[in-house]
Amino acid sequence: MHGSYATVHKETESDDTLIAVKVYLKSQGRHALLHAHRELRALEQLKLNYESACQKYLIYLISSISTPLSLSLRFHFHPYTLDKITPVSHELARNYVLQIATALEYVHSLSLVHCDLTPQNILVAEDGSLRVADFGCAHPITETIEGSTEGIGTRWYVAPEHILSCPYYAPPSDIWSVACIWIEMVTGRPAFCGGSDLEQLGILVRAIGMPSKDIINELSVYPDGNKLIFFAPSDDEHTMEHTEDADTQLEDDGNPPYMCLNDMIQPFAKSDQGFIKQMLSWSVYKRPDAISVIETLRPATSPSVV
Repeated sequence: MHGSYATVHKETESDDTLIAVKVYLKSQGRHALLHAHRELRALEQLKLNYESACQKYLIYLISSISTPLSLSLRFHFHPYTLDKITPVSHELARNYVLQIATALEYVHSLSLVHCDLTPQNILVAEDGSLRVADFGCAHPITETIEGSTEGIGTRWYVAPEHILSCPYYAPPSDIWSVACIWIEMVTGRPAFCGGSDLEQLGILVRAIGMPSKDIINELSVYPDGNKLIFFAPSDDEHTMEHTEDADTQLEDDGNPPYMCLNDMIQPFAKSDQGFIKQMLSWSVYKRPDAISVIETLRPATSPSVV
């Protein structure tokens, strides 16, 4: 399997254990090397044995091999990624969000941010439990991203502050991504599908509503914060978060590219709707942390994957 910066292939050990080997070729250039070094640094920082990694729903690094030509990372093989089994039931989706939040609570406690949570970067083990993987974009909370943020995160799941070129990542960035994944697990389609950063920003404004003036002031400090002026309403009284009456436009094939958030989450329980809206706040200060997500969803049971 080929990714943006690495390839993954399957190997069989002498005891018939299946291993996934992720290979970064050094000839792929600077960005590939950055991803390789970030991933190895993050995985080593987790400092987990196999049992602890499973309990925290995190990928376990068996070993790494560096040569003059490549860096190889060896993991236990997992048969699916989360996107391959969606949509799932509301109950299972809540349980999966709880597992992802459990992984994030540990990652964030180490002052580390994943930065690229997507259904494709979350593995499904044989027993149906999840493993948060692909730490190639991970950053320490205190580390500023050098130069362009291009290549950090996947646009459809990236929090709006990074669409506006915020130069650092913090735990609320991951929480936004979890909310996007939660919606997709239930509906079977990504929530916000922009083809460019500007289009993505427009989709967010249309779906969630224009942020309030106070939050616009918060966002204006980011390098591209002025991009919001392209979507400012002519009447100030329409400036609000989570607009209740946004229209849904249909593409030629009948699929809604600009569906309002209220329509997306209509199938969810009322309590979950409100919590998803909190997770998708324009403001990093209004999103819940991973511990709050765990406390909110903890009553969920652990059903087997279907």
